[in-house]
Amino acid sequence: MSFKDSFPEYQSYSNAPLYYSSVPKEMLGPLKGYVLRYCESDKSLQRFCQYLATLIPCEPTGHWGRGFLLEELDDLFGKIANGKLPKFMDALQYFVGNWVQSDDLEDLNELFALHNFGYQISYNILYGAEWSLREEPHQVNKSIADAIEAVEDISAQAKRHLEQAKEHLNNAHDDRSRKDALRDAMSAMESSIKKAAIFFSL
Repeated sequence: MSFKDSFPEYQSYSNAPLYYSSVPKEMLGPLKGYVLRYCESDKSLQRFCQYLATLIPCEPTGHWGRGFLLEELDDLFGKIANGKLPKFMDALQYFVGNWVQSDDLEDLNELFALHNFGYQISYNILYGAEWSLREEPHQVNKSIADAIEAVEDISAQAKRHLEQAKEHLNNAHDDRSRKDALRDAMSAMESSIKKAAIFFSL
């Protein structure tokens, strides 16, 4: 089952204290090292790179030399990690399902824990590799999504402020982003109050 099918509301999860809706950048280097531990042959590395290319999507690699493939992996892995989380998660699920034995997943899950990633992966004998939550996430963004829906027909400006607040909360490990989210939420409230005052004064 794809990540998005398993976690359709992943964007509503608060991105603190664990990363639930984005990939910690510091995790990418060690993760590539983990991939290379199992993709030892050029053929297996090319196969994984080709799968990454189909997810992005972009032209599949035609390279065979190890040096070219390492550059390709670096480029494709970076692109998929900076994109939407489901593609990144599906790529890792594919990798685990094809190259990693279930007994060898402890190192990978320790890597996730070390970098405060909110997910872990296991191997189910019936369904293959599958994701689960390390802890139950707080769904702050769901409240904001509900608020966006509530003000949609009342104030376009309030809606814009709330959408910006939601975007900032997706990067809640950054103090500035948390402050910006709070500022946008307050601006949304102010816009809504002004709109309500105009309505009731009529």
